[in-house]
Amino acid sequence: MNIDIVFVTYNSEKWINKCLDSIKKSKYDLTKIGLYFFDCASKDNTVKLLEKFRIKNSNKFNEIKIIKSNKNIGFGRGNNKAFKYTKASYVFFLNVDCEIYPDTISKIESEILNKEEKVGILELRQTPYEHPKYYNPYNGDTTWASGACFVISRNLFKKVNGFDRNIFLYCEDVELSFRIRKRGYKIKYVYDIPIKHYSYENGDFKLIQFIYSVTNNIYLRYKYGNIIDIIRGYRLFRRAYKNIDSMVELKEFNLIEIKKTILNNEIKMTCLGIISLISRIKYLFLKKYEFKPKFLELDYECSKLLPFYKTKTFDKNPLVSVIVRTHDRPESLRETLVSIRNQTYKNIEVIIVEDGKPKARKMVEEEFGDLNIKYFFTTNNVGVAKVANIGLKNAAGEYFNFLDDDDLFYPEHIEVLLSELIDSDYKIVYASAFETTINHISYKPYVYKIKDVYIKYDNDFNLLYLLNKNMTSIQTVMFKREVYEKLGGVDEKLQCLEDWDLWIRYSLNFPFKYIKRTTSLYRVPADYKIANSRKQKLASYSKNVKDKYLGLELSIKTSELEDFAQKLERDFYLERGGLIKRIANKFKRRK
Repeated sequence: MNIDIVFVTYNSEKWINKCLDSIKKSKYDLTKIGLYFFDCASKDNTVKLLEKFRIKNSNKFNEIKIIKSNKNIGFGRGNNKAFKYTKASYVFFLNVDCEIYPDTISKIESEILNKEEKVGILELRQTPYEHPKYYNPYNGDTTWASGACFVISRNLFKKVNGFDRNIFLYCEDVELSFRIRKRGYKIKYVYDIPIKHYSYENGDFKLIQFIYSVTNNIYLRYKYGNIIDIIRGYRLFRRAYKNIDSMVELKEFNLIEIKKTILNNEIKMTCLGIISLISRIKYLFLKKYEFKPKFLELDYECSKLLPFYKTKTFDKNPLVSVIVRTHDRPESLRETLVSIRNQTYKNIEVIIVEDGKPKARKMVEEEFGDLNIKYFFTTNNVGVAKVANIGLKNAAGEYFNFLDDDDLFYPEHIEVLLSELIDSDYKIVYASAFETTINHISYKPYVYKIKDVYIKYDNDFNLLYLLNKNMTSIQTVMFKREVYEKLGGVDEKLQCLEDWDLWIRYSLNFPFKYIKRTTSLYRVPADYKIANSRKQKLASYSKNVKDKYLGLELSIKTSELEDFAQKLERDFYLERGGLIKRIANKFKRRK
């Protein structure tokens, strides 16, 4: 299979040699790779370096083409110009400040040959800093693809007319993704095809990104949003514009010029947005219309916490026991086990305990023989607490982590939590997770629609807060075996919130460490009646848990008390906002 790679360069001499050397080291047949460069009037030695590379390596590649512009026409239009010279069925758009691995192209070919027909874009994983936006860790579904490293079929890119030529820089990849999805295609994030991307090697603030992200956001709202989205876009713009004078990141820049540039681009993108809006004016007042993307402030999808987190390296290879509780949900369990299979850390045993008859055993044995699995079932239903204790009792690992059959790990979950435990004196750590609200369409096959994605728990550890309410979900916590051996397992009298009770008991003896990194997700029902019933059940068991610790005497620092008060105040405002939203939704349902 021939694959063409497209680059846009602008004063890129710093990156050229490393990027091209990485491609030369590819194990893929170089004669099947075409390289196409569009240079946006670079003022450094970029073009000279490209010409030198072309002369030296033209016989090694299928084709090397350099297109030179006399002005900087922007990232999207530059890619479109270079694309016109490509010939392969699939095109790999790659930033020049990236490097690929020797097996990258081979993996891309394999992914292309095995992908679903409706997958329109394959987005590769950026390292050392992964793009923080949400994706489904089971199948890679995501809402938009970063323009730094993605693969698309030649026919589809032509069909949608490439990148939007109205966008000079930033958000052009979001807009292209929206147009692809509008035609019914999916965007797939391919975690196991990594590339190196040095754009955020220091986590630096980018002035040009700030300028264009704010103004291009308005354009996208005109093009794909409704009236409310557009109004919110202008409110967001005004807030960002007012804050320019107080932004620490801008103190070394000419604020007058920045404001002028932002205003000029805002006027331009508003005009272009209005033109786009006219063609779809009839959809603006409909509750449900052709295509509705997310607009979350300046983002277009919920993002993981701490995007510039670097996993600590470690030499040890301890066994980690993942305890999976399940009950008559083999279809859901399959997704959970796939997320364990995809872990970057591999020395894992999976303890599956099925509450009741062994309905999932056949699926587990036939599809997951590659995993180190111990499977147990109880015949009669014994409840989640008893099932948890069966898993703990049969776990052989040095570290324990629960993962219920409707929850998923991101590939780095075990590696991140384990590295923090090995690197510190803590015996219990926890991370953040996405809460996803879903509507089940079918259980066999397992089909569901994700209604919303957000992060509910983002709390540094505070014992008073934990005694008041649960502060994390069960799959986010990893603890050492010695904690279990000293304090025991789950209280089997509790058939709900048993994990909260367990964390309280453990925290009274061992401190918890919070890792501000999103490494997993859990699911809750979106259906109002089911969600409300679940809420009432949790409330009744909440009293049972709190009653266990009445009369507990604690020694608390003033700083911990202040932190507890701040958390309660924050929760009050969040819950008040949630109440208003629930009331509004209730009236919508009545209408």
